[in-house]
Amino acid sequence: MDARAGDLGLSSIQEINHLPREMVEALYVRLVPEVMLDRFAIDPRTLLGPEGTRLVRITAPADKPWARVEVRSSANDRDPALLVDVEMSPLSVPELAFVQITNPRAARYGIDRDLEGRDTLFGTLSRNIDEEVRAFRDGLAPGQVRRGGSAVSWARSSISSNPSSTTRPSSTSARAAATCSDAR
Repeated sequence: MDARAGDLGLSSIQEINHLPREMVEALYVRLVPEVMLDRFAIDPRTLLGPEGTRLVRITAPADKPWARVEVRSSANDRDPALLVDVEMSPLSVPELAFVQITNPRAARYGIDRDLEGRDTLFGTLSRNIDEEVRAFRDGLAPGQVRRGGSAVSWARSSISSNPSSTTRPSSTSARAAATCSDAR
């Protein structure tokens, strides 16, 4: 299915989310770099990997003005290799709210869970200082649980090479910059 939101006369994420599921998935899978689909052998129509398991999860509640796309390299991966959140901006235009690209094969740092095992919400609710220090010493930016994936350069060039796009980095994209940086 090759549907485009503009051709459908849609102007909001919530309107996209109200479409039939097949069309919603066809639209949101466009946020996934083709190189990532190829690397993980994901069929862009079925969202299945080579073993027949679903490797792309699209969360797009019909009653909400946001959507999330998660891509994993295998069904057993704890963390997505790509996580993209889109939402409606205060100016009522769709925007990238959060982008996280990681290397699923890189070492993992437990900065996302505190000592009691609770979600830290990127350090806003609680913290795991020992893991944060370990990640920092290994060159990771704040908020990173793994080194950035090679699709980081694709994301940067896609954002910077499309100046006429209505989807521009927002103030919340500071989080995206931190989680997208390729750690040395």
